[in-house]
Amino acid sequence: MEAQYYVPISHGLDLHRVVNGRLQLRARRATAEERARYNGLRWVSAMISSYRAFGQTYGLFRMRAKLPFGRGAWPAFWMLPNTH
Repeated sequence: MEAQYYVPISHGLDLHRVVNGRLQLRARRATAEERARYNGLRWVSAMISSYRAFGQTYGLFRMRAKLPFGRGAWPAFWMLPNTH
């Protein structure tokens, strides 16, 4: 079972920032209020999505990232279908 809620930037939880032109996304333990709002999940993490803003069928996609490691870390970069 998933232990975290992926929070869109529009929710305003300050889980993202741009430093020196680089986007930083982070995760942290949810507060009691956030747990109530997000189905009791213990963690919240930043999420960005291009759904309804951008879609592409073919081409090259690149990502450069510094990912966390260690027990319980499961960083992901997902490319999901753009269904209309």
